[in-house]
Amino acid sequence: MLKLFKKKFVRLPVVLLLVLTMALTVTTGWLGSVSTGAEEVDQEFQKVLDQLPDEEYGKAYKEKLTELHKKHPNWTFEVVNTGLDWKYVIDNEMYLSRNIVPSTGYRMSRGWLDLKSGNSEWSWYETPTAWKATFDVDGAFDWGLNDWVLFDSKQWCQASRAAVSYVMDPRNWLDENYIFMFEKLNYTSSESVEIVNYTLAGTFMYNTKCPGSNNTYAQVIYDAAKASNISAVHLATRLRYEKGPSNDELGKGVSTKDGGITFYTNEGGKDGQ
Repeated sequence: MLKLFKKKFVRLPVVLLLVLTMALTVTTGWLGSVSTGAEEVDQEFQKVLDQLPDEEYGKAYKEKLTELHKKHPNWTFEVVNTGLDWKYVIDNEMYLSRNIVPSTGYRMSRGWLDLKSGNSEWSWYETPTAWKATFDVDGAFDWGLNDWVLFDSKQWCQASRAAVSYVMDPRNWLDENYIFMFEKLNYTSSESVEIVNYTLAGTFMYNTKCPGSNNTYAQVIYDAAKASNISAVHLATRLRYEKGPSNDELGKGVSTKDGGITFYTNEGGKDGQ
């Protein structure tokens, strides 16, 4: 593991982020936010590449983005140069307990789920030693007990500088699985009520009117997103994630009357306190 981090440890003069702009489409069921022809799309993509530096770290961006562009030519990217110094950013993340990792293979370490070798059973990886801080942060390791200091229910310990650096480097996440963490989350004209409704498929909100309103859940979400300049697809996705597909009292909404909160219920078809 130490070799892994030495290989991928990076030092960027500035932090560069790439914002992915996209929207769900009903026709394909996947992603796309560009309606131009293939030639125009390639020209726009080339403009993105031209904004990246020619140094080694810029080349890594270009290679990974080019791979994604070949697979998904309708994805659009925007370069955001924060102007922040890489060392300055990491230094400010290296405060005791600001970034923590599981002290052992607890179930919250979901990123480390894999098959055990030899017996085809799923297992939780132990947190690599290289992910745990020792000399990185004062107070991270108890040299008297020869063990890491535990935080937050005594199941977490301080993350190492190598781990924080690896996780914060955008180039390590420019693939089809993790690129979505860079999605631009403001409202865009490419979104529609139909797209939002499609995002809600499989939940109680799909093709359903919102209680107390003549509008569907999709319409209500879309209107709220547009008014607040937040991605409607993002709001719908968060609802799916936080609420789940089933309908219960929590999912029926609340309304405010004369400064008080009234919870919607089905009793007698009326609202109940």
